[in-house]
Amino acid sequence: TNACSVTAGEGRGMLRILHPALATMNHSCVVNTRVFKRKDHVVCVRAQTPILKGQEIFNKYTSFFAGQIERAQLIQDNWHFSCSCPRCKDPSDLGSNFDSLHCGVCQGSMFPDGNDLSSPWVCGKCGDTMPREKVKV
Repeated sequence: TNACSVTAGEGRGMLRILHPALATMNHSCVVNTRVFKRKDHVVCVRAQTPILKGQEIFNKYTSFFAGQIERAQLIQDNWHFSCSCPRCKDPSDLGSNFDSLHCGVCQGSMFPDGNDLSSPWVCGKCGDTMPREKVKV
């Protein structure tokens, strides 16, 4: 479903809601909107970047701070699709190297070799690989 999580208030956890306006927006990890709940419990969507006429409006289903493995697993488990947004397609996380690992062989950077949940991680310097299951640990 296109349900999303919103806070139930300080100390009350999260709620999953299916809101008509939110349900029509697609997901991207490179988001152009921000969703928030006002004190009167009205859910609002605001542009976070300039949105041109005809441009798709995106909401994010996961936390901005979630790494590629966590985002992919959450999206698959909760919304039953694989994200193919620019952030998920780019192993370097849009150049931020947010999700990279140090290679144990050469100290280069390791990135996921693909966007599916079984992709191994590969060092960009020496080519050494690490199974994704080992990366999760």
